[in-house]
Amino acid sequence: METVFDHLPDLVIRYDREDRVLYVNRAFTEITGVSRDAVVGKRAQDLDVAIETIQLFDAARRQTWSTGTVVTFDIRRATPSGERRVEYRMIPERGATGEIVSVVAVGRDVTEREISRAAVEAERARLVEAQRVARLGSWSWDLTTGESHASDELERVLGTPDARHRPIETFISLLAPEEQERMAERLRLVDELRLPSSEKTWRIVRPDGESRHVHARSVWSYGADGTRVAGAGTFQDVTDQVEAAAIVTRQHALLEESQRLARVGSWELDLETGDVTWSDEMYRIVGLEPGVEPMSRERAEQLIHPDDAAVAAEQLQTAIETLQSTVSELRMLRPDGTVRVVAARMRTILGPNGVIRGVVGTCQDITERRLLEDQVRQAQKMEALGLLAGSIAHDFNNLLSAILGGAELARLDVADDSDAASDLDTVRQAAARAASITQQLLAFSRKQAAHPRVMDLRSLVYGAEKLLRRMLPDGVALDIECGPEPVVVRADPAQLEQVLFNLVVNARDAIVGTDDEGEDSTMGVITIEVRCVTLDSRDSRDSRKSHALLPASNAGRFAALRVRDTGVGMDVATRERIFEPFFTTKPVGKGTGIGLASVLGIASQNLGGVDVESAPGEGSTFTFLLPLVDEPAEVTVLGGTTHPSGTETILLVEDEAVVRQTAARILERHGYNVLTARHGADALLVWHAHPNEVQLLVTDLRMPEMGGQALISALRAECPGLPVVITSGYASGRRPGEKALLSREPFLAKPFTTESLLVQVRAALNDALRTPRTE
Repeated sequence: METVFDHLPDLVIRYDREDRVLYVNRAFTEITGVSRDAVVGKRAQDLDVAIETIQLFDAARRQTWSTGTVVTFDIRRATPSGERRVEYRMIPERGATGEIVSVVAVGRDVTEREISRAAVEAERARLVEAQRVARLGSWSWDLTTGESHASDELERVLGTPDARHRPIETFISLLAPEEQERMAERLRLVDELRLPSSEKTWRIVRPDGESRHVHARSVWSYGADGTRVAGAGTFQDVTDQVEAAAIVTRQHALLEESQRLARVGSWELDLETGDVTWSDEMYRIVGLEPGVEPMSRERAEQLIHPDDAAVAAEQLQTAIETLQSTVSELRMLRPDGTVRVVAARMRTILGPNGVIRGVVGTCQDITERRLLEDQVRQAQKMEALGLLAGSIAHDFNNLLSAILGGAELARLDVADDSDAASDLDTVRQAAARAASITQQLLAFSRKQAAHPRVMDLRSLVYGAEKLLRRMLPDGVALDIECGPEPVVVRADPAQLEQVLFNLVVNARDAIVGTDDEGEDSTMGVITIEVRCVTLDSRDSRDSRKSHALLPASNAGRFAALRVRDTGVGMDVATRERIFEPFFTTKPVGKGTGIGLASVLGIASQNLGGVDVESAPGEGSTFTFLLPLVDEPAEVTVLGGTTHPSGTETILLVEDEAVVRQTAARILERHGYNVLTARHGADALLVWHAHPNEVQLLVTDLRMPEMGGQALISALRAECPGLPVVITSGYASGRRPGEKALLSREPFLAKPFTTESLLVQVRAALNDALRTPRTE
């Protein structure tokens, strides 16, 4: 019997005559939360239950023991899962002789039944309230009798009491003008096709003038002859839903536009079905037309670069296993072969049961950002190298000044036909070559002292034509194409000449030595073109082109110095590195690797850029771009070859002893009286030791103790009109005060030659004579 009791859903307790618990079934433990061991063998009074429960049980048991009848009662008991209501029956058990041997309490948990009854009542109330909240009015219509019935809510939906008595006629009369014809067509179809039901959203204008959207549903009955005999339906005010749907539509359009602007595409993968959903921008990122090609998981995986497929699969698996968001950088391979870099993010979606339903993610196109970051890193690297190059050039220029000056002084003392003259000429040529390399280093570092003039680029090319032709072997032709229109820029002629010679030398080397047998092939053409050009947008240019520091606004009119050759051309990898300092494709001993870097430095210094177009076997075209200026070009007057001289007293201030001694010897040899000093502090002592004698100050810019800028300020405080020539082998000045000083004072760049020193000194003295100084 006890086994049977264990399978009953009702609670069962058996008591003996001493009120000890003999047995409880499984339902007892489930309902009360009390284990069997805690109650079996104990007296009812010893159980840990509420006092009122004990009293109910005691009274029922006594009545059953005394009367032998079944006694019913119910109790409410607090359990760990909440309050439970149990209905009990106390039943006597009789022995073989008919006496009562035990009493069995059978309890049935009716908590769920009460909850269900309450739920039904609550649901009924909620349905009534829901009709009010949902703004849903109902109606019925007997077409045979003409009787209509409508709910109270229908009057509120349509905004008129007429809706209670004539719901259909009232609704049709309230339709907006544009809806009238459509309603007539809808009723015609209902009758012709005998439609059993119909629904549609309409716009009405209520008697108070307010416009509302009403969703109408109807069901119809038809007689034997096919005519409508009865109908019923609802009118629901869905104005809020229609307006919300319009907002959602606008928000969706805004989201799509935002994704397009931010280059962010979104996607979703259903792990159960394998279906993939992509946003329009996701299609555009990978080069596909939105909505044209259906997307699948297999197709999506094909669009990932093969080298990144394993990373993408690993990120997806990590997201699924850890339920955490993952971030990675992937390359997407477009159908046309181009590669786009995306920042990919993904996370899992959980269903209502907590099981992973799918994965959602975004892909942001960061290709341009990565390119810009690479450019910034390259710029930082070049800046560091530029600082190094500028420092090296400073020290090297001091040495070259001494070498050039000493060689030129010695050359004046030997016969032209002597071996010593030949040797000294070789030294001068080597020093000049070294000076050229130094100027390239300064141009690369963007610290080359510049003396800009307004000039026509065509005159620069025509002036250098003879020298350029001498640089080329016999089989390489030089073709110069300059249009009739002036190409006027503001730049340093020496810097532009350096650019022109570097580009022509590179073009020459690209032509010479390019045949398959490895022997020099000197057949080719170098074309130099000077024109005003209009740049297209950078995006419109083809993949054979590279761009280095193009102007911020790369569309408009610029001055272009273009050098085109018929040489071997360059592949993409080479084009990407040609402006790196010390990178060269030339054999050892035939290139320094700083020529194009210096071209780029000069372009940047002048707010210009360099455009390169090249492909293997198609030659190369370098276009050096500068801003056009709307000013007349200056006319250059070349001086003679006689070294100017004088008898004035010059204060020469230079911290490098060998440069100081050489410059002093040059000046003294040409008649000047020279006072020397190691730095600014020394120069002040010399100045005060020779009052009113110094007629010109020649000073280095950067020196220990006291630099040139401070020295000039100190001396000009005593002698405001003192003429000055500033020398420097480092730069055009790094501090604002230095730059301003160099912009208004004569400047002599190191390494200087005998001629450049004497010409600059004489010019400064002559200017001072024309403008007498004030004491």
